[in-house]
Amino acid sequence: MATFYTNQALGRGPMHSVGGGSQRVVAYAEYSLTAALALNAVINMMWLPSGAIVTRVDIGGDDLDSGGSPTITLDVGDATTANRFVSADASAKTGVSSSTAVNFYQYTADTRIQVKCSAAPATGATSGKIKLAVEYLLDPSFAA
Repeated sequence: MATFYTNQALGRGPMHSVGGGSQRVVAYAEYSLTAALALNAVINMMWLPSGAIVTRVDIGGDDLDSGGSPTITLDVGDATTANRFVSADASAKTGVSSSTAVNFYQYTADTRIQVKCSAAPATGATSGKIKLAVEYLLDPSFAA
């Protein structure tokens, strides 16, 4: 299984922290393919800070499966649960985007968010982008 990294996932900065009140933050990262994705390939996209309460996940990008009957699907989650937020998203079959509301999942430690290829492409693209936006809330009144 191959593992890839965006620039945002290589280090732990920048991440936002909260001052005296709540703050809504959107973390965004793009990954440019250099080879076709294989089954179970993992792309580490970004870090979320301890205390982040995830409220929404948007995934999109280019058409990554040019087969006549495309099969690629992507999960969005973390190293503990690969499909914590999105399971078997089909947007990479056609290059559209999708949005998923999340029921206030809170992280208790800095955590890397990843995209995993949960079904391999029929004919995988060797170039193109995967784009991920994760909206989260930082609020000290929400105890982990």
